[in-house]
Amino acid sequence: MNFFRHLFSDFEKWKIKKDAEGYAVFVRAPLNWLEEQLEKERDQIALWLPIAFGAGILLWFTIPSLDGWLASGCLLGALILAMLPFREKARVANALMIAAIAAIGGLINIGFRAYDVPRESPLNWGVCVIYGQIQQSQQQPARNRLRLLMAVDRDEIENHCQNHRKTHRKSDTAFENFEQQDKQQDKDNLELGDEKLETDSKKSRIQKPAHPLLIRLSVSDRYNGAGLEAGAFISVKAKLERPMPASLPSGYDYAEVAYFQNIVATGHALEQPRLVKTADPSSFFLKMAAIHQQLTRHIIQKTGAESGPIAAAFVTNDVGSISDSDNIAMRKAGLTHLLSVGGMHIAVVIGAVIFISIRLLALFPYLALHYPLRLIAAINGAFIGLIYTFIAGCEIPTVRSMLTAALILWGIALGRRAFSLRLVAAAAMIIMIFRPESVLSPSFQLSFAAVTTVIAFAEAPEVKRLFEHYEVGWLKKIALIAGEILLSGAVVEAVVAPITIYHFHQSGLYGAIANILAIPLTTFIIIPAEAAALATDVIGCSAPFWWITAYGIHFLLVIAHYVAALPMAGIMLPMMQASTCLLLMMGWLWLGLWKSRWRLWGIALLLLGLMIVIFTPRPDVLINRDGETIVFKTNPRPLSYRFIWAKNNPYNQDQAATILGFEKAQQSPPFHESACQKSPCIVKTDDQRHALLVIRGKAKSPLISLCETSDLVISDQILPESCHPKIAKIDPCMLIKTGGMALYWSPKKQGFPQIITTQSGHDQHPWIKSILPVACRS
Repeated sequence: MNFFRHLFSDFEKWKIKKDAEGYAVFVRAPLNWLEEQLEKERDQIALWLPIAFGAGILLWFTIPSLDGWLASGCLLGALILAMLPFREKARVANALMIAAIAAIGGLINIGFRAYDVPRESPLNWGVCVIYGQIQQSQQQPARNRLRLLMAVDRDEIENHCQNHRKTHRKSDTAFENFEQQDKQQDKDNLELGDEKLETDSKKSRIQKPAHPLLIRLSVSDRYNGAGLEAGAFISVKAKLERPMPASLPSGYDYAEVAYFQNIVATGHALEQPRLVKTADPSSFFLKMAAIHQQLTRHIIQKTGAESGPIAAAFVTNDVGSISDSDNIAMRKAGLTHLLSVGGMHIAVVIGAVIFISIRLLALFPYLALHYPLRLIAAINGAFIGLIYTFIAGCEIPTVRSMLTAALILWGIALGRRAFSLRLVAAAAMIIMIFRPESVLSPSFQLSFAAVTTVIAFAEAPEVKRLFEHYEVGWLKKIALIAGEILLSGAVVEAVVAPITIYHFHQSGLYGAIANILAIPLTTFIIIPAEAAALATDVIGCSAPFWWITAYGIHFLLVIAHYVAALPMAGIMLPMMQASTCLLLMMGWLWLGLWKSRWRLWGIALLLLGLMIVIFTPRPDVLINRDGETIVFKTNPRPLSYRFIWAKNNPYNQDQAATILGFEKAQQSPPFHESACQKSPCIVKTDDQRHALLVIRGKAKSPLISLCETSDLVISDQILPESCHPKIAKIDPCMLIKTGGMALYWSPKKQGFPQIITTQSGHDQHPWIKSILPVACRS
């Protein structure tokens, strides 16, 4: 402590003259300048607290091991101790100390959250007969399936599973015997369709699981889905597997998402699910899920097949019924945010409740004279908004909007300012404290980025001067309001572009134009009409409102499809590094959260990030985590890629095409016919400078000699130790540690390629189970 005190001394006591110690002045001048800037921005410093807290959470996700987490905590702790003596005398030291404390808080919080998740996975995956209770049920007609979230008992899975992994495949005869035994057990123990169960074993199957595990199950629409609702108990034979991590770098990591949702397996039904007990929601959350499902079905029925899925999404957040064409059109037009229940929807619900409450309470003179009707109405609105949040599924944008609305109502009750960036910061902190993993969620990032941009843009002095519409004619006022909406929409599109490019590898150009038409249509016509239709359903006069809702959504889809069809409506870009995305977002935050002129330094960060995006090359080789989907660059100009194998998983090929910055593989000109028809196969890449040897199946002895002449050897089977390529040997032993790979060749002819992987070989995050095959172990 004395060392740091002696090293930095007191800012007030530094009176060293220029001619005495030039280097001291050189150090002191920037510190004094920084002190002045922070003094000007003292009201804005608190807005960076949730950012520092989120940075600690991101640090935990980025660093793969316990040693790194401890080292990061120690470094942040050292920074706190170093700044502690100066916290009351230097605003810089105080800000750094608080930021470090917040970062440590985020690091500790996500650590506790990650290891607090109850995690008991069955040992064997494969074909199982499972019994359990449906927690959620979602119709997905666009994908010809029904999605179920089931709570099942661990013991039931272990007793009724047959492991069908490739490495330990059971014989057909053994499984047939198992199936016959299970059918006989069902015949003895269950009388399907009869609500009265006659034995103890039957009773146990309709009770809540003693050791519940959550399973995400898909049921094809060729099976009868009647009765498969939240709260029902069912029996079904299904093929299960553990949630899959990202197949390629920058891909979707479902294993991580499923871990925090306590989902231990995913799969699909192999036969008709059998209803053991009809839905009888017993808990609050099951009741909300049942209302959610019934409301979705009711809205689709009332508004028709074309408009119904969009109408249901406006109310219940259920987007599973929306067709792929409408989904793509809404995304390219920049209108996807309308499908998520957010601030606009919550405002309509709470505003309507407050309006009705005040009008009803005002009918009683005694209440109007002796009680604060506005406060009572605000409490009613907050309560109904909270119930609606649960019905809508508690998605992050909905929770963010509800928290913000509650804080606004609280502020109004206390006579404080109704809406500000501090409310958004408070809502972000609350969500990160209770669900720190949501920081990585696209919905969290997009939601908070959009609402922060709108508020910061509206509060900017330049914008206020530009769009000041006091004491002007109504025509000019309308033009100014339209111009402000258009410009704010364009700014929001620019701010969220790094997030959409990082997660979805595309960004739109015409979102601001589409939103200036779609937002008023949705806000003033569709949602009020739909709310009125639901309210008047009880008395049977809702038909006109449903008609307005259906045609309003029809025009919304016309706008979306028209904008999506415009040239360059959706620009595809290759995978972006997380560091580049963070650099761009830091530039926007610096530009938006500060008030003084030094915020313009954010433009420098944005320009630097933009240059990195422009000059970042596409990968030369992509290999997915199972080593079966391989794509390589044949020519840089004109740009062309080829897949190694023709017959492969279309989903994996489309994912590879998207990460490379193209539409689906079948629709993109750069993807020509496959390079190989049979194994082994040697292909040339990087302007014919490097040779890839690709092997399917077990490598035979004559093939080993080809290893020495090849730069890379890629195989879906374990390669022998005698295979020694020039650069790297990529087989399941490597891929199980690293996951999928993206390779960038060095400009030098013999240079080693830059390799980006989906995970570290020593990753200790709890959802990564790197269990090596026996043949891989030393």
